[in-house]
Amino acid sequence: MTRLKHGRQGFTLVEILVSSLILAVGAVIVCHLANQCLINTTEGIRYAHGYRLLDEALNKVASGKIRELADLKTIEGDFEPRYPNYRYRIEIVRADQIDLYRVRASVLWKEGSNEYNVQAETLFYDLGGPSYAR
Repeated sequence: MTRLKHGRQGFTLVEILVSSLILAVGAVIVCHLANQCLINTTEGIRYAHGYRLLDEALNKVASGKIRELADLKTIEGDFEPRYPNYRYRIEIVRADQIDLYRVRASVLWKEGSNEYNVQAETLFYDLGGPSYAR
């Protein structure tokens, strides 16, 4: 703040312009951070849906007869009408041990020109196998 003629105090035009510039730069930074936060939140929600649907797809395998599903080798499908952009792919391969199956599941979705996916691999044991036959 400077002292003007006639004893009055006030801000010069340069001081006001500099403070306005600092305020504008701060506003631009805050807007950029808010936009990036929104993008990251949206992407996180999509991945959360993907992992939940991956669990749902693996539960389909767990509730079925693994031996019969293993004959198919690959199972593909989608989650319509709830999640029309998401689809799944499950590969079932017999493991080295008796009645043990390696299951690899993927959930894929497309947003714009980008394709995203989440994957999981696990082992399933066929309780209805010969070792449990009566």
